[in-house]
Amino acid sequence: MARQKLDSLPSDIGAWVEGLFDTSNLGLTLQSGGINNKVYLLEAGKERVILKMYAAPPAGHPDRFQAEADFLSYANKVANGYVPELIQVSQHRRLLLMEFVPGSIYATDFQPGKIEVARAAEFIKALNADLDAAKAGIRSQATEGYLSLTDHASNVDQRIRELAASHLPAAYQSTAKSLIRIVKDEWDAAQDTLESVLDEGTVTDSLDQSYLCVSPSDFGFHNAVPNGTTPVFIDFEFSGWDDPCKLVTDFFLQPRIPVPTSFKTLMEEAVAPIIPLDILRPRSQLLQAVLRVKWITIVLAVLRPARFESMLENTGDQAANELIIERFARAYRIIDGENGGLS
Repeated sequence: MARQKLDSLPSDIGAWVEGLFDTSNLGLTLQSGGINNKVYLLEAGKERVILKMYAAPPAGHPDRFQAEADFLSYANKVANGYVPELIQVSQHRRLLLMEFVPGSIYATDFQPGKIEVARAAEFIKALNADLDAAKAGIRSQATEGYLSLTDHASNVDQRIRELAASHLPAAYQSTAKSLIRIVKDEWDAAQDTLESVLDEGTVTDSLDQSYLCVSPSDFGFHNAVPNGTTPVFIDFEFSGWDDPCKLVTDFFLQPRIPVPTSFKTLMEEAVAPIIPLDILRPRSQLLQAVLRVKWITIVLAVLRPARFESMLENTGDQAANELIIERFARAYRIIDGENGGLS
């Protein structure tokens, strides 16, 4: 990405940034990604920091800016070194300045080993070591951090109802329709399993709030930068209080950098002080079938017209074809069981 000048930002933001640094040699570079917000590398002389700008949340949606600001502030106190340092917060501008972690996020072919997964588990332990302190620092529920399994199922059901093909270029509509049929068939089977187990009563639908944990959400090595031999975790827009069963299950299901299930015990032990394993394990197993389908719909966000439109606002229409092709390929890898995880 090309280096830009501060005047490419809204004037009040540029003036705010200039007021923080004692140099006229300020520049910024838009970072890759940025579907949900804009992230810049800000360079002021030899100093480099990350500037993250958040759009206002739509009505009824969680505030990603506040979630990340709260999480970083709390994590800097209880899990120092696991996340970037939060430097400045501008509430009314909806901006965060945070430490720049040198290097790039892990490549998609990275294979996490015991050292990396143990580091992730230690991070979760640190976040939840003092739940009274956590309650003072973390004010919101994680995005889609439902307490009941049927609420999770309702969310997936809604996502599937939103899947469509007609808004895509004609060349992609046939493949889109095929994917929608596959997802619906898998979802029917998952719903049957969920209803059967809940009817048996071996797993309760709702989780008691006393078992909630602080979760980074969207947690994995796709949101981490190697720092020597250990990861520094980033991107906490969806963070907050969540079901530890969802935290553990999502950690292995997330498809961008799959984590071998041979390390599942490490993550289970990280939340064991919060929730008994005899509740965690059967609930996680049942939740797995639901969240697997949810991950497919997340990857297939291009098939949700409103979401696809919002993605293009930041990536630009010229990236539409590449985005569609990439998301279709990723969805097929999950469906075919090639993504690893808990499939």
